[in-house]
Amino acid sequence: MPTGWPCGAAPIPEHLELRIGMHLTAEQHADLARFPCALRDLVHAELAAGNAIEDIGHSFPAPPVGAYVLLVRALTTRPVASGQGLDFRARNSAITSGEFTDAGRHFFVLLPPVAAPALPSMDAIRRSHAPLDQPLGAEGATQRLPAQARLGPQPSQHPSALTCPDSVEAIQQAIVHALKREARFNRSDKEGSSTLMWRTGRFVRTDEGDYPSEASCSEEADLWPLLRSFCRLALWRAEQGQPLSELDTWRVIWRSMSPP
Repeated sequence: MPTGWPCGAAPIPEHLELRIGMHLTAEQHADLARFPCALRDLVHAELAAGNAIEDIGHSFPAPPVGAYVLLVRALTTRPVASGQGLDFRARNSAITSGEFTDAGRHFFVLLPPVAAPALPSMDAIRRSHAPLDQPLGAEGATQRLPAQARLGPQPSQHPSALTCPDSVEAIQQAIVHALKREARFNRSDKEGSSTLMWRTGRFVRTDEGDYPSEASCSEEADLWPLLRSFCRLALWRAEQGQPLSELDTWRVIWRSMSPP
């Protein structure tokens, strides 16, 4: 007897016939009876577990040798993998997601195709991009408004950046206080980047890029010239040909700081 040939032409057990899900002709009953034992047992096990048969037909090689059974639902009675005398091959088509066969490769149990993902709703996409040409009371209109228009004015993320003290000394002390709360000064250009921040009890300026360096100080009196040097480009832009007052100079430095 050739390898993989049926070990007896057993019909479908009577208690499973009602679970087939289709009316089988006498020829289809005969086709299923000719399946090798391992494949036929797989079909019987799936029927017993509540699965059903979608179709029984012929494939390559031409009948009467080859045949297939297509199940309605995914496999539940064994792993979807080779083993136990069966070879599994995954497929990706509109007909099947995989097939079980034996060494003879004349009979196949086909698994149903994987359902395609749902297509996006074009109506929902169009609504999300539609102009606000409807009353605000209309359904979905307010959801397309910006947060500020929906909820009213929102507090700034960096309120400290909006309130500048009104004297040089107050600005300087506010800068020191902010630096010690993780504020920093940042600058970058084609030569690299620079940062001025409070670190390990000192005011530290770090330059990275073409000319790396580091400078630091612990006294506030030494911080002021360090800040003027760090913000020289912002100060030059603010001057516009007219020298800045001391107060305006420190206002520019204040605005150059990144709040914590």
